[in-house]
Amino acid sequence: MVKASAWETSSVLTLDVPRARAGRRVAEPLVVMRRSGVLVVLAVAAASATRADAVLVRVFTENDYMTRNPTNDDMYTFALGVEVEHRPYVFSFRENAFTDREAGGRFDETYVSVRRAVPRARSWGLRVELGAVHVGRGLFGQELQNAFHRLIGDDELHLRYVSSSLRALAGLTAGRTFLLSGRFGIGPHVEARAIPGFRTDALAGLRTSWRSGRHVALDLLTAERYSHTSLALLEPHLTRFAPLVRVELTLQGSVAAAWTYNDYGDRRQHVSIGYRFRPGAMVGR
Repeated sequence: MVKASAWETSSVLTLDVPRARAGRRVAEPLVVMRRSGVLVVLAVAAASATRADAVLVRVFTENDYMTRNPTNDDMYTFALGVEVEHRPYVFSFRENAFTDREAGGRFDETYVSVRRAVPRARSWGLRVELGAVHVGRGLFGQELQNAFHRLIGDDELHLRYVSSSLRALAGLTAGRTFLLSGRFGIGPHVEARAIPGFRTDALAGLRTSWRSGRHVALDLLTAERYSHTSLALLEPHLTRFAPLVRVELTLQGSVAAAWTYNDYGDRRQHVSIGYRFRPGAMVGR
């Protein structure tokens, strides 16, 4: 008899997720495609609701694949999302997938939020964020992870999901840049986000940036991060206080690649790629 872990005996469990049947090997990618289509439609609809040339759309994905973590394809293993910016607002969708192979559990974090720049914040750039987070089985999660596993020839992963919960989100980002030259800037950067009943995060550090006209941009953030969670499955993997590093390279203002360390409070590395575009510019071509 296998002894249940502490989180498995808690009240936040669902039933075991059954292993994939042969017929689902085709169905799962189709589900993922349909869900991806929903995100694309939402982004296009939001962009079309106002002047297209005033809207900036960003799509991105993140993974721990090809990083030097002690174990890859585990913990916060991948994320994807889309943002639609129409100043002063940014409408955001994001989903993070978390797995704990040793404990046999997983959950997805599905975020929907709105950020707004605060006017008259003097020389500080200030944004507030409000939204909601669904924790449990998300839109993509296990299906997308296993589709990728089949693509690269890895074994499929079937873990038990924690039961679903819906939480409110409130966040704040503040920063200030001092230009040392036409291309180089430096300044303080602060972030705080609270999701009552799930997790609280904050960081404070120094952000430096370098620009080469409109062709190349390099941003570096070094900070100290605070992380706390009340979720039993996640708690053993977070470090209360630890350094954080983010490095992002942007080409032509459109294609971005980033490397991060401890961006989730778990002392792990992640790599992300993204693409920014203005629908008006694409339609005008």
